[in-house]
Amino acid sequence: LFKQRKVKKTYLAIVDGLPKSSQGIIDNFLGKISIYEGQTLYGEVSKAKGGLSARTVWKKEKTGVAASFIICYPETGRTHQLRVHLSGLGHPILGDYQYGRSFKCSFRPQRMLLHAYEITFENPVTNQLIQVIAKQPADFVEAIIFLIDQRSA
Repeated sequence: LFKQRKVKKTYLAIVDGLPKSSQGIIDNFLGKISIYEGQTLYGEVSKAKGGLSARTVWKKEKTGVAASFIICYPETGRTHQLRVHLSGLGHPILGDYQYGRSFKCSFRPQRMLLHAYEITFENPVTNQLIQVIAKQPADFVEAIIFLIDQRSA
């Protein structure tokens, strides 16, 4: 089902800064670009150089002073896709120190503020729609309250 792109995925992210647009589509090619501190980094790579199609639809849900709450709907499933796409917009995920080198927001979370929130797919046998939702972790909710709802930096 994943290879056939019949699974709809929803991710929640708290990103650095305030995107100018309220929503958008990122459609490019991604591939390995380098190794940094023993970790493989991914980035935009031409199709001719082995890049694979990567497409993400995103929507700005709420903004704070120096951070935004974003909903992402990846239509493909490339390694580090959301991390690369959001960083490429100029708004890396807070806590992603691999793809975000300098942050405007002074808040430094212990982990990356990205959450796999929901998957929806049709059961191939019964044709029944199945929806699985993963509750937001407490630290993620606390970050939303602190950064977005209370508009702290």
